[in-house]
Amino acid sequence: MVRAVWTRFGMAVVLLTAMSCGGGNPAGPPSSSNTSTTPTPVAAATATPRPTAACTQGLCEAPTTNTNPPARIFVKVFQVLKPNGDVAPCGENDPAAPGGPAPFTFYGFAAIPVGYRVVLDATAFDAANKPTNADCDKNEHCINWRQEDGADLIGGYSEGHIFQPKFNAIGEGDFQIQAEMLNNGSRVRSPWFWLKFVERESQSPCGGPSR
Repeated sequence: MVRAVWTRFGMAVVLLTAMSCGGGNPAGPPSSSNTSTTPTPVAAATATPRPTAACTQGLCEAPTTNTNPPARIFVKVFQVLKPNGDVAPCGENDPAAPGGPAPFTFYGFAAIPVGYRVVLDATAFDAANKPTNADCDKNEHCINWRQEDGADLIGGYSEGHIFQPKFNAIGEGDFQIQAEMLNNGSRVRSPWFWLKFVERESQSPCGGPSR
């Protein structure tokens, strides 16, 4: 009888011990919903280069930064415009007007019809034959344009750009112009530049179809 009691008591102790030690299926480790993620790098914005303005009507030239005194000056026709503003189809590759206004002189460009607008261009060169602006960046009167024969044949004269005077041919005949600059007080002049103005467009390569 005593053995039976102790036997039942021992079984009860074993059962309580098993329950206190977490009997049954153990719970799994807690799961976390905060999953660690690596941020995707954002590509840095690349600046789009500003487009370069197109060179139109032959007006673009490399800037001159030389400031040495001028030793000589060269004058040419830079552009001819029709009365409607279109660029005339004539240029340096066209033969100059035949003949000359006087012995040992010659025209510097093809004949230009009356009513057309002319843009000249002067380039000064230093003693090393390099293009120069002399002191024109500081002195707006650094260049002087001299007119003689045919001054009454032009109108609308403008020097918006001191190296590029503009004017209209308003009468038929010969016109001469000269560019003058100073070199330490001494005058430096271009050769006289002669133009021939004609009455009809058919007398000039400038009168063809616009470019």
